Amino acid sequence: MKRRGIKYLPRKAILIIHRYSLKYSITTSPYMNEILKGLSKRYRVYYLSYSSEGEHLSKYVKEISLPFKLLRGDRFLFLKSALFPLLIMLKLINARKIIREKLLLAFCDDGLPYYYYIVKKVIRTKTIYRMGDHMIGYLVDPHKNFVLRVLYDVLFTLQRLTLSTVDNIIVISDYMKEYLILNGVPESKLIVVPESVDTKLFESNAIEQERLKSLRKALNLQDNIVLLYHGSMVSWKNLDIIVKAMKLVTKKLPNIKLLMIGSGPLMKYIRSLIDRYNLAKDVILLGWIPYHEIPLYIALSDIGIVARKKMLANDFVLTTAFLQYISMGKPALVPKLKTLVDFYKKFSLCQYLVYRPDSPVDLSSKIIRTIHEIEEIKKHIKKAQYYVRLNYSHDVIMQLMLKVLNAIIEN
Repeated sequence: MKRRGIKYLPRKAILIIHRYSLKYSITTSPYMNEILKGLSKRYRVYYLSYSSEGEHLSKYVKEISLPFKLLRGDRFLFLKSALFPLLIMLKLINARKIIREKLLLAFCDDGLPYYYYIVKKVIRTKTIYRMGDHMIGYLVDPHKNFVLRVLYDVLFTLQRLTLSTVDNIIVISDYMKEYLILNGVPESKLIVVPESVDTKLFESNAIEQERLKSLRKALNLQDNIVLLYHGSMVSWKNLDIIVKAMKLVTKKLPNIKLLMIGSGPLMKYIRSLIDRYNLAKDVILLGWIPYHEIPLYIALSDIGIVARKKMLANDFVLTTAFLQYISMGKPALVPKLKTLVDFYKKFSLCQYLVYRPDSPVDLSSKIIRTIHEIEEIKKHIKKAQYYVRLNYSHDVIMQLMLKVLNAIIEN
């Protein structure tokens, strides 16, 4: 018999691990808040990350903090990411002092390599790894030269061996699944759960026109055509191509502006390119802005630009930024990379919106063509928008992820 005033918690627990605290993980995993709420109905949920911001989503979600904070665009991102496996190990060694319930599952939701192996070995429970990025492929491009190819083979062989120790691997695309199978990862371990977009937040009809007018005025855009890039400024994103393309575009379309949201290691280099090409009036660097304000800037823009280098790791990704543009009905120019191209093929958009990732000339011509043929392109984008909102919404992916996690737990 339950006594009044006493809350009975579940006797079984799930541990979710991510570098970013809840406040920031939502930018890479829009479904995370809902996943935590859903799981907490049946289990005690622990969320382990770098120093949290204290966002307790329910009475059953307990945050476990590592030392330090990790922010978007953190200048010590690489160092803190390198320390992450060690800090995880030290924290989990004493896990029994924190997690009193029977631990059913560890869900490693961060795309970093190797740390999931430590999790599995230390806590010795069912472990799932979500491979949201092929991080080794970002750091070491195997197609660049022979030395990097050898280094990649060594690092990826180590990853393949460590992947064999976890119970299941959630991957973000069919192509990533195919690649892992070809490289010896058992198909039985692999489950595809694609990226998602918060369709309630990234909803064009939810944007107030007065806010748009105010923002346009604040940025002194007047009747300018607006291009937008938003995301981190890192080496695998080829941001110099966008700036070089702008140099060419402004010669033919002087009323065009490029907004760039984000920061990172390449920010200084991008500033130098803007100065070199005398584009200070045409390219506006905004730095990081709050996540919930990004839809306003997308609504303001005419065309989005996704920037990625031609490299193996980028072929696997249907980027979050891309899904955000399409969710709001905006044309998005994308580099010729497999998963992005496969998506656009469904809607006959490759001829308009796919550019060669190493060519500012090709990107500039696609920008100009998109502007000139915008009405025709929007007809196709409308179909893509419906498809994204139906299949990639965070509600849909959240339900799929919950179904996957519960099935693994109960298996």
